[in-house]
Amino acid sequence: MKPLAHRKCARAESWITYAARECQGWIPSGRYSSWADLAARMRVYREAGGNNGVLANIAIDLGNWPESASLAEVAHVSLICSSDEARQRFKQIEELGFDEVLLVSPTAAVEEIERGATSSRPMLCPHTVIYSNA
Repeated sequence: MKPLAHRKCARAESWITYAARECQGWIPSGRYSSWADLAARMRVYREAGGNNGVLANIAIDLGNWPESASLAEVAHVSLICSSDEARQRFKQIEELGFDEVLLVSPTAAVEEIERGATSSRPMLCPHTVIYSNA
């Protein structure tokens, strides 16, 4: 089994190229990356032949919970916003070329996320993994 490249390695162009050629995927963190960084690095990954981009550490809170306020200040790419804004951000994630998204719910409000997934305008992409650390 090939390893997945992630963490600090996810930012260096040489490691992104390595991930594209030698690993099963590339896993940058939304918490520590900007939208512009993700776009530039995804181009490097795809141009090097990468085929499984997994965007990790995407905090989600659609209910404006007080517990999420401090996380919203430090998470550069997140879904700590309204449902409509979250749909737009998911579209942006998809347009960047990510194949999977790993969500973290600081409030454990999974039912809120599921409601978004089954609405007439689904918010979640088919390959979304939800993890709650609450």
